[in-house]
Amino acid sequence: MVKRRCNYLILILYPVFFYVTFIDRGTIRSNVMLALIYFLLLISTVVTMVSNSITIKINHFIMLYLSFALFNLSSLLWATDFRLSLYASIKIMSFAVLFIVLYSYFISIGLTEYFLWSYIAISFMMFIHVVALLGIERIGDFSRRITAIPINANDIGMCASFAFLCCIYLFLNHKTVLPIVLSLPLLILSFLSGSRKAILILVLGTVAYILYHIHCTSKLHIKLFNFLTASAVIILLLLALNTYSGGIANSDIVTRFISMLNYFTGDGNTDGSTLLRMRFIEVGMDMFRENPLVGVGANNAIMFNGGLYLHNNFIEILANVGLIGFILYYSLYVVAFRKLWPHIKNKNTLAGFVSIALILQLILDYGYVSYNLFFTISKFLFIMCVADGNHIRARSSEGNPLYVYTALADVKD
Repeated sequence: MVKRRCNYLILILYPVFFYVTFIDRGTIRSNVMLALIYFLLLISTVVTMVSNSITIKINHFIMLYLSFALFNLSSLLWATDFRLSLYASIKIMSFAVLFIVLYSYFISIGLTEYFLWSYIAISFMMFIHVVALLGIERIGDFSRRITAIPINANDIGMCASFAFLCCIYLFLNHKTVLPIVLSLPLLILSFLSGSRKAILILVLGTVAYILYHIHCTSKLHIKLFNFLTASAVIILLLLALNTYSGGIANSDIVTRFISMLNYFTGDGNTDGSTLLRMRFIEVGMDMFRENPLVGVGANNAIMFNGGLYLHNNFIEILANVGLIGFILYYSLYVVAFRKLWPHIKNKNTLAGFVSIALILQLILDYGYVSYNLFFTISKFLFIMCVADGNHIRARSSEGNPLYVYTALADVKD
């Protein structure tokens, strides 16, 4: 009973910690709360691993991630602002330690689909948080993006959109209605965020996974059924959303997305946010040219950009830790794809799903800084558990979020 309760504690603390990282705004109160939950999750996982004789597992991915974290720490030697680099390095190193422990734990118990439900649970926490702060009447107004809340609107949109993709995966693979029922509030939250990155995840992710899922199906009539079913569900969800909101064509998220496309096509109007981001890229490239190998020091780029991040993960890493840090970080993607490829060739639908998530992350990195977010680390954790889970029997959720309870029921004290 004790061991089983420890497992349940970890599976509850993980999404709670994940959620708290979204609402962390650097205040003393939020830092203390985040640190407390971090150590509770870390200690409970280590204790459970020791009691179940689970060993720490180190692979090439983890070695690369540790190298990146240590290189950020070493940038204290040449950073202009020691404190900025120290804070950023401690954050990255703490995530690396937690990643190693959680990876070793999850790869042993084989609850790969747990991550899908964790994203859905976190997004519903956000939905409840938004309703509590802004009121239920604000939920139907898509004319302007949500503001005046402690969670960044882009974070809300991206997490909700990714959780929506998780619902699509669960529906197509388990043919249960529950994920579709849960997906409508996630779609609402995504549009409320007004995030262009959120709509990219929705459109590209949904289309890509449906096509991959159809590709994995052997029989033609099943391919056709899956395509028609998925298309019908998405159309019905969008119609329901359009009816609920009174029309999404003029919503803030659609307007901002069109303005972003206008920049690349050269047609129409481009909003100030897009132009400002392009200016940030120029500033970051100037910093990189001056310090090409090691950069200006972890998290020090903001000193040369008016206290603002560069809003581009590629440029942010190049400016902060140079070409060495850039190669170390993006080598993680190369290792992940290499590990996933054998599963993709075998038409493993979950491997295909996380591969699409990895590609989407690379696309999104052009528009925001992600390397120091637990949201990104959580995706890496999910991806590596799927990629390295070939030697265990990964337990399927069968479309039921309570499957964790039954899956851990055989744990003996």
